[in-house]
Formats: sequence, structure tokens, C-alpha cells
Amino acid sequence: MLGRSPFSRKVALSFLLSTWFCTNTVFAQTGTALQRAEIAVCEGDDQAAQGALLKLLEEPGLDRSARFDALMLLAEIHYQGFGMERFLALTDSAALLLDPMSEQDNEAWSRVETNRCRHAHYAMIMGRAVVIGEAALARYHHAKDKRKWKYAFLIHQSLAAAYRNSAMVSGKTIFLHFDTALALVNARTDVLPYWKAMVWRSLSNAAMDRMRPGQPERVKYGALCLQAQRKAMGLIDEHYPKNVIDRAQLYNLHGLYHIYANHLDSALYWFQRTRELLRSEAKADRTFRAVPHL
Repeated sequence: MLGRSPFSRKVALSFLLSTWFCTNTVFAQTGTALQRAEIAVCEGDDQAAQGALLKLLEEPGLDRSARFDALMLLAEIHYQGFGMERFLALTDSAALLLDPMSEQDNEAWSRVETNRCRHAHYAMIMGRAVVIGEAALARYHHAKDKRKWKYAFLIHQSLAAAYRNSAMVSGKTIFLHFDTALALVNARTDVLPYWKAMVWRSLSNAAMDRMRPGQPERVKYGALCLQAQRKAMGLIDEHYPKNVIDRAQLYNLHGLYHIYANHLDSALYWFQRTRELLRSEAKADRTFRAVPHL
């Protein structure tokens, strides 16, 4: 039998190397496109992020994992803009890409369940929010590769938010989940500061529930609310100064904190800052996250 010629082996090797290079180049380009879209979301530039993601999803050869990530990020844009029907629809579309029986899809399924928990919480279906959030957490607890779960912090953040309106869950349990979310998000170098700010903002809302008039331990939770709001505002101001809407929302929440703390002059100051910030954005006619009418 005649052996394959050295020339044929060289051609085959060259073809394999070329295929490997092209495949890895596509993966790198896809990853870069997703990263840029995520940064645009964090900066409040939803139109740019949405345009980039829709263009990416039109790619016929886009692999399943990248398609899932693109759909989930697209869903997040609608969540941040309070477009909850589209948020849920895109989350469900992402879920259709997953295999219910595959261990490899475990983290992806937890992200879907977490989004469904967030949607139920927004819709004030608290029992459902808690059940779905606990299912996501159970999936995480049974995972063998917990350290690889980039978005595990969001499970604890969303479940803690859902527990806020549950009479069956103690405040201690709620804030332990927030502590865990913060520990998880701070441990990762691949999570952008924006998501850390969102954990602090969510924590501040839970603390504000417990500093209202008539609530026990108002001083304790007032101090926690103030700390959390300052952390969130500091992260957004430092890393995303162009994100006017998130900055305005945080300023508005800070005004509410001063209402509950009975610092009415300070509350008025922060509400005025919120109004001025939104007006400046509206006059600039930018294409960033939608500005509500004043």
C-alpha cells in the first residue's frame, strides 16, 4: 500500500490550522461584540447595545452559547428599561436553546430561572418569585463547578429581593443573601462594576423597607441603606458617568432615604439634582437610555 505523500500531509495540516485559526477568530470576534454590548448597557446606551446584539444574532453561524448570551443581554436591556413583557419573552427564547437534561446547561438554566424570578417579583407575584428563585438556588447548590458560575451572585440578589415581601422570611435571612451576593460579585474580576452597583442598589431598597417610621431597628437599617446607596452611587459615578438614568434613579432613591431619615432639606436637594440631571439629558437629545417626561 502506498503511503500518503508528504505534500498531502502538509496540505491537510495547513487546512486544519486554517480552520482552527478561523474558528478561534470567530469566537474572539463574537466575545468582543458581546463585551462591547455589555459595556454599552452599563453606560446606559441601550440603542447601541441593542443594535449590536441584533446584528450578532443575525449571524447564521453563531454558536448556541453566544446566541444564548446575546438573548440574555438583550433581555437585560428591556429589564433595565422596564419593558417586562419583552424581558420575559427574550428570556423564554434563550431557554429554548437549552437542553433540560444536560448538566452543561445547568448555569444557563439558573440564569433563566433567575430572570423569571425577577419578572414575577416585578409583577408582584411574590409566591411564584420565591419558588422560582429557590429553584435557581437549588440548582446552584447541586452544581459541581460552582466557582465557574459567573452570575451566581444574581441568584442571591434576586431571591433576597423576592423575600422582601414574604412574611415567612426573616430580615436576617434576606440580608445574608445580599451578603452572599456581594461576596460572589466581589470575588470575580470578570464582572463589570455596574453589576456590583446594582447589588448595592437592591440591598439599599431592602434596608429602606426597614427604616420607615414605626419599623424596629430603624437606625441600624438606616445606616445600612446609606452605606449601600453611597457604594452604588460611587461605582456608577466613577465608572459610568454617562449613564444619566441610573445616576438619576440613585439620586432619587437617596432623596427617599432622607425622607425616611426626616432630613427634608437634604431630600429636596437630591430630588432637585435628579430633576436637573434628567432635564440636561432630555435637552441634549442623546440616544442613551430613555428619559421619562418631566
